[in-house]
Amino acid sequence: MVSWLLRVLVLCFVSSPAWAASVSLVVGASEFAAGQTTTVEVQVVDGKPLAVPQITVPDGFEIEYLHPSNMTIRSGGRLVRVVRYQYELTATVEGSFTIGPATVELASGEDLVSLTRSVGILAEGDMLNQPFDAEISYTPSEAWEGEVVVFRYRLRSRVRPARTRWHPFDFEGLVAPRDGDRPRREYSIEDATGSIWMDETWIPLIVTGTGDLSMESTVLNLFLPTDERRDPLGLFGRTRAEVVMAGPAPLVGKALPPAPDDFSGLVGDFSLEGGFDTTALSVGESATWTLSLRGQGALDGFVVPKPEADGLRVYDGATATSAAMRDGTYTSAARYELSVVPTRAGKVQVPKLELVVFSPSRGDYITLETPGRTLTVSPGSGTAVDVESFAPDAIPDEPVEVLPADIRGPKSFGLARSIWLGPLLPWALLAAGLPGLLALFAGGLEAAQAARERRRKPLEAVVDPLARLRHLPEEREARLTELDAAFRECLALREGVAVGGLDRSAAVANLPDGLREKVVDATRALDRARFADGPEDDLVERVITLVDAVGDAA
Repeated sequence: MVSWLLRVLVLCFVSSPAWAASVSLVVGASEFAAGQTTTVEVQVVDGKPLAVPQITVPDGFEIEYLHPSNMTIRSGGRLVRVVRYQYELTATVEGSFTIGPATVELASGEDLVSLTRSVGILAEGDMLNQPFDAEISYTPSEAWEGEVVVFRYRLRSRVRPARTRWHPFDFEGLVAPRDGDRPRREYSIEDATGSIWMDETWIPLIVTGTGDLSMESTVLNLFLPTDERRDPLGLFGRTRAEVVMAGPAPLVGKALPPAPDDFSGLVGDFSLEGGFDTTALSVGESATWTLSLRGQGALDGFVVPKPEADGLRVYDGATATSAAMRDGTYTSAARYELSVVPTRAGKVQVPKLELVVFSPSRGDYITLETPGRTLTVSPGSGTAVDVESFAPDAIPDEPVEVLPADIRGPKSFGLARSIWLGPLLPWALLAAGLPGLLALFAGGLEAAQAARERRRKPLEAVVDPLARLRHLPEEREARLTELDAAFRECLALREGVAVGGLDRSAAVANLPDGLREKVVDATRALDRARFADGPEDDLVERVITLVDAVGDAA
């Protein structure tokens, strides 16, 4: 259910607002062992494929097409058709590989190409050889100050658990970045011995300390079902608890080397691009200089520098940043807009923008740069402007009398005056709650009175002779005893007394004449059968008929 919902969310995000067709590639597991099989899905949104999409896989992989499926989702106020193609992907070698892209041909003649996905294939010895295991890890295990590491905690189990609970993690010398998610994935992979249920979560963290930052261990409380029949949410049904220790997760934080004076503070492998919306403008107009910064690293606290040059001014514009986990890697992107305003006509040179960052992959500081541009600036209307005055032609000789300021105190009356109603507030609250308080008090009195009545009134047993006769025992003595008890109960009900206080002779004497003789005969026959081993014959039918007749007579 969770994986299906995640897929629907992915489909909603990949749907273009312009209602253009799109294709995406989803690999079930980002890491599995050689010899294991995972699922692959190609999702075509708002398009009509002509054939099954083709997926590019490297050597050492076997991919098998299974079947298609269709679904309809609502996106942007309209219904969108989604075609999903299911595959199985089996790995035979270990290493790091790229799956994809997936290519699909549409009826419109357009060919759509998806993004690729990265997978890691472990050795066959890393297969799950026990009922379950849990592990935690940092990637990479050695990182520089300011670098982003990914903490992953994962559960592998041969049986899908009813629920799991990881103890809170203690991240010493690490902080969460401002942007970015903590994705969780639940899926299954197949091997020669059956299915393996996977549940893993990735957490991006920024290294702020140095030295040993390892997490020694953590605890996972695992609740496994003990029966096959249980509800899908795992809230009910019998479970057995298991305590699993996971760890260690090694991590070493390294201090940055001495930084240059123009260090931007960014730590990561980034790329920088830029462009202008126009290079021909007038004095006083502005050109938008768009800068795109993306890569693997956090952008927290970074402010794009503004170059300085003669003949122009640079101002901050709109900024948009984003970050997400993709294939187990933290990636971020930012878009900065700078407004470049020339202050003179002619050729104005915008200098290149240089950005000094620390590259973890190189272990050194590097300079990213995007080229500047030459702006062609025309004089426009801002170089010669005639200023017109609307003041009088002559200043009068007589001095102008300056009147004193009319400063008045605040009014203490009228509509603008506020009255302090603080003393009336408790009485107003009491008046508003008085009906409810009275209702509660009356209800309490009624409940107390009912409780007293229940204590005074003795408990009365509900007696139903006919109910006793519906299920008579097979054994003779017990059956005859039940018949006699039913006779006594019906007579006690007619007399209005308890069974224990019944005078059977008096009760029989109070019956109508015709009924009295029949009851006497049946009672004697029942006594002969019970105590003299007499014949039972039709006693059951006679007693049932007479019990019913005594009840009607009452």
